[in-house]
Amino acid sequence: MKLLEFENIEELETSLLAVIEKQLKISLKTNDDVLVLLSGGSTPINLYKRFNSISDIDWGKVSFGLVDERWLKNDNEQSNFNNIFQALGAEITDNAVFLPMVYNTDDEAKNLLLSKTANSTFLNQKTIVFLGMGSDGNTGSLFPGTEQTETALSSIEPDIVLNVAPSAPLKRITHNLKSLLNTKKLILYINGGEKKEVFKNARVDLLPISYFMNSQSSDLEVFWSP
Repeated sequence: MKLLEFENIEELETSLLAVIEKQLKISLKTNDDVLVLLSGGSTPINLYKRFNSISDIDWGKVSFGLVDERWLKNDNEQSNFNNIFQALGAEITDNAVFLPMVYNTDDEAKNLLLSKTANSTFLNQKTIVFLGMGSDGNTGSLFPGTEQTETALSSIEPDIVLNVAPSAPLKRITHNLKSLLNTKKLILYINGGEKKEVFKNARVDLLPISYFMNSQSSDLEVFWSP
């Protein structure tokens, strides 16, 4: 694990964009299809808006998916898909593939099956997995203390699973630990003193993010600013 600290968000995002650009270009030299999983939340939205500043990328060879999602219609203002789609902008979304995780908002079990089918390629090795972290040490929709999280953390096969959040909207769908670790570049973007303290304590406390910090299969790179 590597922790990179920056004076402010602007410096962090400029550095992180350079890392993302380098990883994309390396992968595009040897792959016809590059897989990238993105996390929702307010922290990375401005970064996603800056993706179109990355030069000389054939976005037609890039497929974006979601680390996790709320069980909401894809045009809902709280939908990760909707917010990230808008942030990426037409220059990217008109060319790249961007797959949602919600296909049926009437039947959660049926949606899970549809989502697994549509997103099956994202269970394979990915180019980049981009994580965030909540103040309770969750990442994706892997929340502390739920039975579904325990299963998602212990499963030996990459998968997409259901979970329940501690606050509304409660119903979530998420990649499990094995899938999220199956990547060439694993990035965590956090800011603020509270989250830094949670992250620091997660080295001792057993929180969902702890499993990513201590993994031997993928080296976590953490980008933090106040």
